Amino acid sequence: MPDLYCIVMEIWPYILPLPVDRSRQVEFLMTVLGSHVSMDILRCIGSKGVIYQKELISELPYSNKTVISKLRKLVELGVLAEGMEKKVEDGRVRWVKRYEATDIGRWIIYLLIPPQSMNREEVMDVVKMLLKLYIDSLSKLCRNYGIEKKIILSIISEYVGRLDES
Repeated sequence: MPDLYCIVMEIWPYILPLPVDRSRQVEFLMTVLGSHVSMDILRCIGSKGVIYQKELISELPYSNKTVISKLRKLVELGVLAEGMEKKVEDGRVRWVKRYEATDIGRWIIYLLIPPQSMNREEVMDVVKMLLKLYIDSLSKLCRNYGIEKKIILSIISEYVGRLDES
């Protein structure tokens, strides 16, 4: 019998890696998902891979101070990586700040962008990363709680069998 939630709402199978420390989890979730500014910044980066601070400030409808403040917080939480890049414009050298998603930042971006907008290669990358992350986490969990590997392998083989039916 299908799950009622799945009938009412189509779901995007998703895992969101979070910091282990509970207090950091709340801060992480509130900063990233509790703010339209943060989500808009991540959506902008998601479509481009790398983005410059100046671009974000001009593209987003928020004040410079708000955008810069959120960028600092996202860097502090490990969602974004920050760097400086030398640009030459009109014969003048300028240093500009650039931002790109970290591994955990990419997971957040995948959560925020519509799955239909992803191409086959992107989805394959997500599937590979998701399986690796999940299997690594399951392995640790099993070791920590003394769960036998054969139990996990039987569950995996059951679901692999279902792939053939699709």
